[in-house]
Amino acid sequence: MTPEETAIEVMSGDEQIIALGKARWQRCKDYEGTAQQRWLADQKFHWADPDNGWQWPNYLWNMRRDDPAGYKPRLTVNKIRSHNLQITNDQKQNKPGIKISPVGDDATFEAAKIWMGLVRHIERISKATVAYSTAGDFQVQSGLGYIRVDWDYIPNTFDKEIYIRRVRNPLNVFLDPDKNEVDGSDARFGFYFDDTPRVDFLEEFPWMKGKVGEAAFGNSQGWINQDHIRQCEYFYKELKKDKLVLMRNPDAEGAADKFVMARWSKIPAKIRAQIEPGDIIRRREFMDETIRWVKIAGNDIVDRGKWPGRFVPLVPVVGEEVEIDGILDRKGHTRGMKDAQRMYNFWTSNAVEQVALQTKAKWFVPVGSTESLDAYFKTINTSNYPYVPINAFDNEGRQLPAPVPIDPPTMADGYIKGMMVAREELMMVSGQREENFGQPTNAISSVAIDQRQRKGDQATYHYIDGLATAIRQVGNIILDLAPHIYSRKQVRQILAEDGSEQFIQIDPYSDVAYAEEKGPDDKTWVIFNPRVGRYWVDSDIGPSYATKRQEAWDAFVQITTANQQLTTVIGDLMFRNADFPGANEIADRLKNMVPPEATGGPSAALQAAQAQNKSLQALLVEMTEKLAQMELKTRDQGERRKIEQQDADTRRLKEIGNAQENIGDEAIRPILEKLLKELLGEQRVGPEAAAPAGGEGEEGDWQSDPIVEEPVPGARLAPDGQHYLPDESRPGKYLRVEPGE
Repeated sequence: MTPEETAIEVMSGDEQIIALGKARWQRCKDYEGTAQQRWLADQKFHWADPDNGWQWPNYLWNMRRDDPAGYKPRLTVNKIRSHNLQITNDQKQNKPGIKISPVGDDATFEAAKIWMGLVRHIERISKATVAYSTAGDFQVQSGLGYIRVDWDYIPNTFDKEIYIRRVRNPLNVFLDPDKNEVDGSDARFGFYFDDTPRVDFLEEFPWMKGKVGEAAFGNSQGWINQDHIRQCEYFYKELKKDKLVLMRNPDAEGAADKFVMARWSKIPAKIRAQIEPGDIIRRREFMDETIRWVKIAGNDIVDRGKWPGRFVPLVPVVGEEVEIDGILDRKGHTRGMKDAQRMYNFWTSNAVEQVALQTKAKWFVPVGSTESLDAYFKTINTSNYPYVPINAFDNEGRQLPAPVPIDPPTMADGYIKGMMVAREELMMVSGQREENFGQPTNAISSVAIDQRQRKGDQATYHYIDGLATAIRQVGNIILDLAPHIYSRKQVRQILAEDGSEQFIQIDPYSDVAYAEEKGPDDKTWVIFNPRVGRYWVDSDIGPSYATKRQEAWDAFVQITTANQQLTTVIGDLMFRNADFPGANEIADRLKNMVPPEATGGPSAALQAAQAQNKSLQALLVEMTEKLAQMELKTRDQGERRKIEQQDADTRRLKEIGNAQENIGDEAIRPILEKLLKELLGEQRVGPEAAAPAGGEGEEGDWQSDPIVEEPVPGARLAPDGQHYLPDESRPGKYLRVEPGE
């Protein structure tokens, strides 16, 4: 243990917090020192222009200004900026989105959609696109940007809200140098410095008047003046040992509640004293992490609290990062192009100087040859003379040579080639060719152009991926914070992917993650519990929803142009993706024209058949009920055969009903009518219906006539109008009876 650590160990309270924080910040500063210096140099190089001269080495800039032979041009033609903008503007057009998927513990897909809607709402109220764009710009220009996640109270309420904040200066953020994850998710501590006007600071903390220094930890970096105070927000993890136990639940009412899992420290001491050794099934020790937050001004803590989540809410957006010989280095897109840009500026400046030093005269004129003819030669470059007179002889009659035109100033080939080489090397280093800038190229076919553009995108894709990694961690922090921030029952607004708004009811006491209930206004309310379920956060890199709509509209136009008949099939979907006024109304009207079979519904013919089937099914139900009533009226053993027959007939009815869709209505109707007549005894009315053979004591081959209660109880009425009773001594035989017997 170092002497500094030993000294900190014996401290306590605020003194120990500040001393440990200062030691950690100094370690971050030493580790980040070289990387921060290069970050600043790359940032200046990207923003160089003819006024600041940041792309020229200082000695060369001063030497050309103070050259004894005279001032030499120091031109800055900043081509690097356009190379960087190709990447950052692509990031803005294809902003990575947060995608949430259910993993377990009663998580659902419906709840995941609510999570994404809630994240989109947080992004909108936070103006998160600005935070993402700023971090992406710094990442590409200099290799490092930051995004911050914060929370605050909604004005005039006790409700809280999560916000995504922009970080204007990445040099004011420091993270644990021992972290392993590129997104900083495993950082144990972090610092965020901010410059606050002194007046505002003293209004918020009036007791600090006359006590506070200008900078926390002495971190001024030349930025502080008498009107500002540099504050530091210090996040750090507090570690405590704890145990996770799985034990029997003495209050269990069912198998699902037989065991319970809990942290040992969260179990009340009174209940712990009642736990028997055999009640604990499994246990394991772990380090419980709590994040503390303090605000430091000068050498005093002016505010403090417990951060509700488990992540330090400072997310780095890294371009390229490497540690060599213990020295950290980060770089963006600018670093590799710096020498080629310097070459271009040098050759351009020298070429201009060389041309500027050449004569501006246009003619070699012998003395006397233009005497009294100056008016012609002074306007020869602005007038269209058919001829120009000259003096052919002098005053003594001697012939004078004619004036000779001088070639215009030319730029040396060496300078031109030097600029071409520098330009080519800029493209080689950046991986971006003419096709990426929409410039003419030697590639002829569209396929070749697309391939070159794709290669340029591949050379810079790691910047888009780095931003996506950071935004994914932002999503993890939001999921981690939400159960603590939305800790009471409340109504919240969420945002769908298409921009439409929806209100949900957050209920942290609900048993499920997602549910739908009817409210007092007879509207369906979505009930959402952010405490239920485990979810996985990913980043979806692709065009924005507006861009997707435009692409979809273009595709629909091409499809319907090629086949206009498809307009009645997909026209409603087409206009749903249009952005002009009235597009939704057009879509609603076209939807009514879509054939049912196009939406997966039944065709018109099938709908008519289904209507007929419903009437037949109703008739089947009615006949089945009548058969059941007849079955209940049978009493004696001799009628078991009739019951069996009725069961068979009922099954036949059901089978015919199940088969009617395959057979067809026209084919099934005659069969059904015949069967129903048989069941109801209607076919016995005709002349073919014969009386049972014989009279008293003779057999009858009919057994399905309805039982008549009057005038002979229990007797059957035959087609001949006589009444018969079953002969119990002779199965299958009947006895004719007269009314009153």
